[in-house]
Amino acid sequence: MKALFLAAAALAMASSAASASVLVVDFEASNVTPGQYSYASDTAGYSQPSGSSVSLSGVGFSGTSGVQNNAPAWGFPAAPGAGTNAAFLQSYSSSNLGVITIDTGTLVAGQSYTVSFDSVARPGYGADPFTVSYGGLSKTIDPGLSWVSSTWSFTAIDGQNLVFSATRIDGDHASGLDNIAITAIPEPSTWALMILGFAGVGFLAYRRRPGTVSITA
Repeated sequence: MKALFLAAAALAMASSAASASVLVVDFEASNVTPGQYSYASDTAGYSQPSGSSVSLSGVGFSGTSGVQNNAPAWGFPAAPGAGTNAAFLQSYSSSNLGVITIDTGTLVAGQSYTVSFDSVARPGYGADPFTVSYGGLSKTIDPGLSWVSSTWSFTAIDGQNLVFSATRIDGDHASGLDNIAITAIPEPSTWALMILGFAGVGFLAYRRRPGTVSITA
């Protein structure tokens, strides 16, 4: 019986570890330096310094999208968390819409996942509602003037990537995007193993408690 509980406990710990984020994109590893901002290569003429294009492994940028490092020109609230970089999706007249593509090739087909991310409107310019999509599913986000976290769930499909796309609006509108994290959703059988495992750990802890000794005069 003890061996069974120990095995269940080990499975619970493994299942708990498996539920941790399997993919995190916070844009801190991009090539954007303090106070600067870089657009995708096809709109790099708008960057500061002009001509610089954003680069980040596993992430594709096109149109009026990119990364800014708390750049005053953007006016976003400071990037959430400990970092200083945040991506942006922009709708600008006569330019290609901002699109950011996250490579999800490491996800397991058929597995369910939850994606969370932070977003904010560009103050003084108005929000650009953007769409997050995967396969044939999509969700529209309309950010406010402070960073807010959103979540969305999907089932992994071979050959599909997670896409964040700006919405065409006349004028200059933009939204910030940061702290994208994808987490696996445990299957029902995994939850059952976790419950059994934690119950086993609690039972063993109870059995190991030292007994009390009464001393009488």
